[in-house]
Amino acid sequence: MRNTNRQTPLSQSTAPSLESFCQSMVDQEQYGVLDLGGGQTLVTWGSGEVITEQIDWRARLRTSSSREARPWSSGWMGWISYEAGRTFEQMPEPIAGLPLPEVCLWRHEGALIHHSQTGIWSIEGTPRFQREAEYRLD
Repeated sequence: MRNTNRQTPLSQSTAPSLESFCQSMVDQEQYGVLDLGGGQTLVTWGSGEVITEQIDWRARLRTSSSREARPWSSGWMGWISYEAGRTFEQMPEPIAGLPLPEVCLWRHEGALIHHSQTGIWSIEGTPRFQREAEYRLD
């Protein structure tokens, strides 16, 4: 059974497993998976702004997030490399060029949360994200 905050049930036999859903997302850009602990795994993707430059990325994150937003509907996902630490502490310059940006953060509007003990998916986020998640789960 799939559980969304809109209470749209789907029989558990038709809901995809976490593994098959993640496999279907392999070609999706701006895609991330987090282990939330307690048998919950968060899957999200973005389609908006992407930050790949060091130029004051921390301020951009602070000014673009809203505490008033629905859970998981106004966040950022991505990575900050070890070398990005130069923005807030003194570090030596890298010896060679890096194959990836030092910062890569993307905007997301929601999250799918898989509950491993029950196989249920919960959908959180904006109405647009919820519609896209429903489509991807079907």
